[in-house]
Amino acid sequence: MNGNVISNFAELKVSIPDDSSNENQIRQAINKTKSLNLEDLLRIIQAQQSTINKLTKEIKKNTQTISREEFEKILNDLETEKYNHAKTKLELMQSKDIINSKIQEIDFFKNELEKERCAYASV
Repeated sequence: MNGNVISNFAELKVSIPDDSSNENQIRQAINKTKSLNLEDLLRIIQAQQSTINKLTKEIKKNTQTISREEFEKILNDLETEKYNHAKTKLELMQSKDIINSKIQEIDFFKNELEKERCAYASV
């Protein structure tokens, strides 16, 4: 060879790898690509799962949910409270009526007492 220029074909040496080593290199490249793709997919799946978990926590934080049993218990407590309120209201009205009748009795007896005072004073 003269420098970098080839003067005849005999000086040209070309090496062609045999099929088995070429196949191995191709398989390794494919396996590496498959491995990288699988790892990439796993990373994507993990990132998506992480995002789903964050969004789920955010939704739970922003909305209050209760179980059906809890809801029914609260509803039952509300009905009981309404009943007790109505019962107390009725008792209050009855007490007012009793107080009003006692006030009327007191007024009646005041008037009677005043009349007897006047009658005693004039005697």
